[in-house]
Amino acid sequence: MILDGGMHHNLPPSGNFGQIISKNYAILNLSKPAAARDKVDIVGCLCTTLDRLANRIEIESPAVGDVLAVKNSGAYGLTASPVYFLGHETPAEVMLKDGRAELVRERKDVTRFN
Repeated sequence: MILDGGMHHNLPPSGNFGQIISKNYAILNLSKPAAARDKVDIVGCLCTTLDRLANRIEIESPAVGDVLAVKNSGAYGLTASPVYFLGHETPAEVMLKDGRAELVRERKDVTRFN
């Protein structure tokens, strides 16, 4: 499963944020929370094999356009990640509060910062 985001948006799940041992974070398919589960590898869109967010993880059956949540990846997910790497957009940030998703930060094209 290839995402349109990856380690440049959320470095801790890739295992490149000072971890000695890489681990799978809990990842949920918010688009289909009750779907049957498949076992998949989840990788980002960068041109490096380091852009791997989960290995052989069970997740609700993924499809193009689904929205995924990487749980408990830490407060430094965005601020400590190489956000501008290769000119990709910044990620939108969504907070789950009382069971509702709230947009906290909109996705931005990197050219808006140059």
